[in-house]
Amino acid sequence: MINKTNVNNLGSQTTKSHVDLFILVLIVIIIGFVYYQTLLPGIGYMGDVAKFQFLGKVLGTPHAPGYPNYLILNHFFVTIFPFGTLAFKANLLSSFFTLGAAVILYLTMRQISVKPLISFSIVLSFCFAKTVWNQSIIAEVYSLNLLYVSLVTYFLLKWNITKRDRFFYFGCFFYAISFGNHLIMISFLPAIVYVVIVTDNKAFINPKKIIAVLLFILIGLSQYYYLYWRTISPDTTYLEVKVNNLQDLFFLLTGGAVFQKLIIGQVLIKIKKFVFYFVRELLFLIPFPLIGFLLSKLKPLRTFILLGFVGNLLISFSYNIDDIWVYLIPSYFFLSILTAIGFEEICSKLNDIKLKSILIFISISPLLFIGINYQRNDMSKNTLEKDYIENVLFQINKNGLIIGPDYDQFEYIKYYLLGEGLGSKNNMTSLQKRLDEISPNYTLCKWPII
Repeated sequence: MINKTNVNNLGSQTTKSHVDLFILVLIVIIIGFVYYQTLLPGIGYMGDVAKFQFLGKVLGTPHAPGYPNYLILNHFFVTIFPFGTLAFKANLLSSFFTLGAAVILYLTMRQISVKPLISFSIVLSFCFAKTVWNQSIIAEVYSLNLLYVSLVTYFLLKWNITKRDRFFYFGCFFYAISFGNHLIMISFLPAIVYVVIVTDNKAFINPKKIIAVLLFILIGLSQYYYLYWRTISPDTTYLEVKVNNLQDLFFLLTGGAVFQKLIIGQVLIKIKKFVFYFVRELLFLIPFPLIGFLLSKLKPLRTFILLGFVGNLLISFSYNIDDIWVYLIPSYFFLSILTAIGFEEICSKLNDIKLKSILIFISISPLLFIGINYQRNDMSKNTLEKDYIENVLFQINKNGLIIGPDYDQFEYIKYYLLGEGLGSKNNMTSLQKRLDEISPNYTLCKWPII
């Protein structure tokens, strides 16, 4: 039976969904436009980027742990998307991953009752922070990892709120699939176990759920067949790692992590470095995640986010690699949710005059992030490496053996020889060896480091 109350509730829900749809479209337009304006147009930035720009097309294998999920998605995108060079397409793909994560992040905030304006502003601020922005305009795996973190978070929290099992299955599926992209997702496991315990602890003994999760794990693992397939295929043009059997795969998955034992002095140095990373990413919003954590009335959500944040932080802290800041993107994601909660709780306690002031601050926050980080992340004019390498290749023209002077330039060269097909077209190849090891039957070209 339809009554006046039901009609009013229906009208209110319809209005809310229209507002959310409008804001989601606005999020995609704003972030998409800024990312496009600052996108790396071709090769550059570093060797790994050039590698991921051509590996999807040629279906090769990169360094550990192999990233089969990213490479398969990359392959389909650069094959289907009709505009731009191969490098441009691969760079653009990262932007699409982050756009997807931004949409999911907004929906996550809305389902925990954060107001549309606050959700909109924090999503934009998150996407225009230094590291997230940087990794969204180059060919890399970390924006895809962010998308998986957002999907798993959204579906598991949705399951916790609604108790509808289909959201549990979606969350577990995307979690299993995410291991085909980056193994740092293991740091998310304690948070997932916790949300299962507080939502439905019988899931651990439910045959249907157990079988489904095992099937998802099997599907996730099956992605690594890609590495075996490319290893044995005679058509593979680039093999950085080879997987001939399960032993090779096990070594690849367990030996790729670069951990270190730290003494007290080194621990203090790393703490100082990590504090710098977080301040650089959150800027003037740095106090608000703590406020959100302390004021949040949603205990399961608070604990889930805390476990996800701490897990990511500890795993990242254990690695000994130069570009560790990109591993912290999941931490920034969790902190952005707490930031939104912090603003929501503050707004609920303010009078009208103070509320207007805080809402103005929230509204201009994305503009401040853009203003601070635009010059840092603008790669639209980053063509030095592209112009230089293309000039060298033009001078060699045909029948050349190119000696790469360093890792980055070696990958830039391989992008053109393999990705753009210049090697087979002009009978050119490249390698990194001493000159006296090279056959004199080739034209040699060695250039100085840029």
